[in-house]
Amino acid sequence: MKILLIFLFLFLVYIPSYTVIDLSRDNKFIKISVDGEVRRREVLEVPVYSTVETILGLVELNETADLTSISRFTVLKNGDTLVIPAKVEMKKISINHSSKNELMRLPGIGDSTADKIIEYRQEHGYFQQLDDLKNVKGIGESKFNKLIDVICL
Repeated sequence: MKILLIFLFLFLVYIPSYTVIDLSRDNKFIKISVDGEVRRREVLEVPVYSTVETILGLVELNETADLTSISRFTVLKNGDTLVIPAKVEMKKISINHSSKNELMRLPGIGDSTADKIIEYRQEHGYFQQLDDLKNVKGIGESKFNKLIDVICL
C-alpha cells in the first residue's frame, strides 16, 4: 500500500501541465505564392485546404501557360509556391533527313519502325507529303495522328 501511495504522489508531482491552444483562430487562411506563366506574380491568402484548382481560379494565366503537368487537386499548405510552367514547343523532326536515333524520339516510334522509315526512304526516295508516312509498314492512321504535329518533311 505504501508503494502505491508513493507512486501516486510521484505521479501527481511530475504530471506536466497542458495548455489548450486554439488553433482555429490562427489557421483559417494560408499564404501561397504564384509564379511562372501568370499575368502578375503575387502572394494570395486563401482558406486552409485550398487546392491548386482554387488558385487557378484566382489568377490570370498567360497564353503560354501549360497546365497539363499540374495536379489540380493537390492540397496546398502555408508557404507553398505554385509555379505555372510554360508550353515547350518541340522542334519538329524531319522524316526525310533524320537519323534513326532522331526518328526514335518520335512518340510510338521504336527501333524497328525507325528502320522501316529509313528503308522506305532508300527504296522510294524522300517522302513527298506527310501522309506518305502511312505507307510505311507499322504506321497506320492512329500512329500517324500522334506524329502529325511533331514531324515535317
